[in-house]
Amino acid sequence: MNSDQLGEKGENRFGEICADAGLICNKTTRDRAGWDFIVDFPISEQEELSMDHRAGPISCTVQLKTIMERNNTISMRLSMAERLAKDNKPCFVYVFKVNKELNFSDSYLVHIHGARLEAILKRLRKETQKNNRSINHLKISFTLDESEKIEYGGNAFKNAIEKYCKNGMHKYQAEKNTYRNCVGFASHPIEVKVTIEAEHETKLIDSFLEEGISIPVTELKSYETRFGIKLPLHEGISESIQITPNPAGECYLLFRNEDSPKPIKVKAVLYLTPTSFTIQKIVLKTKSFNIFIEKNDVSTRKYFQLNDIGNLRLTCSEWLQFWRVMQCIADPTGIMELIQESNHIQIDFKFQQESPYSLHECKSWERYLLNLIKILETATVENEEDVTMEELAKNQDICARLCNIFFQESPGITDNFDFDYPELPSLHEKPAIIAESLHVAGALIAYYAKAIIKINNNNKNGRLRLENVKFCKANHLQKKENFEKFINHAKSREGIDIVFSIN
Repeated sequence: MNSDQLGEKGENRFGEICADAGLICNKTTRDRAGWDFIVDFPISEQEELSMDHRAGPISCTVQLKTIMERNNTISMRLSMAERLAKDNKPCFVYVFKVNKELNFSDSYLVHIHGARLEAILKRLRKETQKNNRSINHLKISFTLDESEKIEYGGNAFKNAIEKYCKNGMHKYQAEKNTYRNCVGFASHPIEVKVTIEAEHETKLIDSFLEEGISIPVTELKSYETRFGIKLPLHEGISESIQITPNPAGECYLLFRNEDSPKPIKVKAVLYLTPTSFTIQKIVLKTKSFNIFIEKNDVSTRKYFQLNDIGNLRLTCSEWLQFWRVMQCIADPTGIMELIQESNHIQIDFKFQQESPYSLHECKSWERYLLNLIKILETATVENEEDVTMEELAKNQDICARLCNIFFQESPGITDNFDFDYPELPSLHEKPAIIAESLHVAGALIAYYAKAIIKINNNNKNGRLRLENVKFCKANHLQKKENFEKFINHAKSREGIDIVFSIN
């Protein structure tokens, strides 16, 4: 029996076993390489779901091979194998074995995934390397493995397909597509060779530290390595290239000076230039500033660079850290330690530039931010908002007033009032609540205090005074409408009905 006769025998039997399992077998094409079928499964009942939510049925491509029992190798046209590998649907080769009496003896199901898919892609790449793109006359062979052997018959075939597609068609196709696009690549599959004039070396060095630097080149070649086979991607002339810098890792910077032996710890990202350059550069990048260290055979230069402080948004705690670092930099006694894992490197601050801020200015901001953070903590603000320096500067008067109210024994609340009220004399010696809500460093804060009302009809500066003022409580409000609820809670808690709202 020749190969065409074997193929026809297998085709007829395959249709029967599909019918036995309730599968729809659609023949697509026939050539001397074998038979192709589209096998469709019925929609499963999935009684727990409504019909519009049922998963779609399995549909797969099957190439049929019928071989003699003594044979253990199958082959197909490389063009056919490529089609099976590139199709996201489940693809299989179903193999019948026929004994010398021409009876079906064994069956195998080869899944075009994993090692089988990888073998096809690798062969295609080898032919590309040979510049052989006419692959219709080429064949690829597979040796059958015992793990691919299944029981003879329709139910065994159906169960095997369902096992491979148990997570549904959509997930199967996505996983196959991802595997096909990723398999065969090492960690660094792309190689680029460029020719750069010596006059542009500085730009090349800086491109490993900063994004967006265009480097003029006179020639560019790029290669991709997959399955250990290197093929050219591009060759020609390009005007310029850009390099995306990769950090060498994270580290911590410890700042201290003689006045502050306790270090300020700042997280930084470390960037390094390759050691092959004549100039070695290190950049330590933080949210608010960067520190640069340049070394050559003769000298070492250290300098720092502020980021766009005007548009920078940080929490109050981060701004406090910033001003403490600036204080160390402005101080001639300041030092910095770089900590990466277990390594400690001490660097003296002898920057080749003046500090942008004076020590007095740094200490003034430090005092202000310490008070501001204390106010936020008193108001139980758990998550600080990001704010700009301009917004912080606008809050300085408010911060001073709240510090006086929250933390002084005799809070300075405006306590002279002059208004007409028929029952004003009856308020004399009565307790009252003073309440206010205001925005501080991006947070809406409400507070209240208690006081005693004093009435003086002869006082030219006001008929009503508030004495014995005592701060009680501050809260962080999520929205302005909660201020009334805050006041009602204060009235209930203190047993006081009279309220003066400063808003």
